[in-house]
Amino acid sequence: MNQPTILQSSDLDNFSLVSTTELANLLKRKPQTIRMWLCNDRLPFGLVRPLSINNRNYWLLDDVRNYLQSLQGG
Repeated sequence: MNQPTILQSSDLDNFSLVSTTELANLLKRKPQTIRMWLCNDRLPFGLVRPLSINNRNYWLLDDVRNYLQSLQGG
């Protein structure tokens, strides 16, 4: 099993994070849909797994942007 990545608060200063609710808005889905994908290990192809911070899921903004660009074919 993969070991979780442990980030220090200083590591997060250089990253923009997207919450589950924000990701759902970007994908035009409900937050519960995103949670269901995670629970069932069924994230869409190309969408990386989120970071877990204080038992909440966050995606790196760059990863989300890359995923959205891949949906547009670019």
